[in-house]
Amino acid sequence: MITSIVNSLLLIWLILDVIAIMRHRLPSTPDQDKGSFRVIWITVAAAFLLSDTIGFWGRVWNPPIPIGLRMTGIALVVLGIIFRQYSIRVLGRYFTPQVAIQDQHVLIRRGPYRWLRHPSYTGAWIAFIGVGLSSHGVLVLLMFTVIPFMGLLYRIHVEEEALRQALGTAYDDYAKSTWRLIPFVY
Repeated sequence: MITSIVNSLLLIWLILDVIAIMRHRLPSTPDQDKGSFRVIWITVAAAFLLSDTIGFWGRVWNPPIPIGLRMTGIALVVLGIIFRQYSIRVLGRYFTPQVAIQDQHVLIRRGPYRWLRHPSYTGAWIAFIGVGLSSHGVLVLLMFTVIPFMGLLYRIHVEEEALRQALGTAYDDYAKSTWRLIPFVY
């Protein structure tokens, strides 16, 4: 039952992200994105494939997650999706699937962007942790916590490089007053 709920939530998330991507798709130069959109999809796919492999072959060395924590995982998936969609909505026309600096680009400093530079990725990461936590084992939780995070880190690096290049000291000042992804940590 938990797996069905999580799969349904993942489908909803996918639909919401596809809608957002279709609304905000802009032409992007390859040197701005540097393949980061593809890297995110590859790392997410890798987490799913490895978790399925571990789920199938690793029952002996994949300690189970208690049912209460698995239910908490479902809540994290929901909260992560909501936070991501809220962050995308606040970003408005500046949200794009590929890294793209737009004409008259401005920094958004309202909503979650007051505290975090990449709150939509924070929401995605929370949801991925929830997927892992709602799984059958600790190793799957580890896969969904670490592998998508690596893809997000690359994307963040590419975005921040493009924003610094386009906005200069305004972005540097913003970066000094906000957390990158995780409040009080990073």
